[in-house]
Amino acid sequence: AEAEAGWDNLQSQQRAVLQPLRETWKSLDPHVRKTWLEVGARLQKRPSVDRDRAGSRMVEWARLTPKERAEVRLHFAYLRKLPPDVRKREWDAYQARHQPAASAPASTFARFASVAPGVLRVKPGATTVLVTALSGPTMSALSLESGGSAP
Repeated sequence: AEAEAGWDNLQSQQRAVLQPLRETWKSLDPHVRKTWLEVGARLQKRPSVDRDRAGSRMVEWARLTPKERAEVRLHFAYLRKLPPDVRKREWDAYQARHQPAASAPASTFARFASVAPGVLRVKPGATTVLVTALSGPTMSALSLESGGSAP
């Protein structure tokens, strides 16, 4: 019965812990709501750091399709069966592949300048005229520089 209740009918402690699911609560099936209520009851006893981390993961999990959730569960079951040393190797490899961009050295991105959308930065003397539209001495100079002959 509690799992079928609307968001406003939940106790204030439940709403506080399950806040990340507020927008999607009405679209969740009753058995899924029941599961989240059980998770919420366990989270109420955890430190706030754990509750915050779980909150961000709740949103991610709620956005997954049923097929994606099934794939995640299968992968989790596979990983649980691995020996601890292999599991650690897999985890380290995963973390190495998915390092956030913030951890990349600043020099990696130093050559890229921040430019507002719609702004084009060019070096002095650059032209926005198509090369085929150029005429006169400029076209001759381009031909000579590239090894061609002057017209």
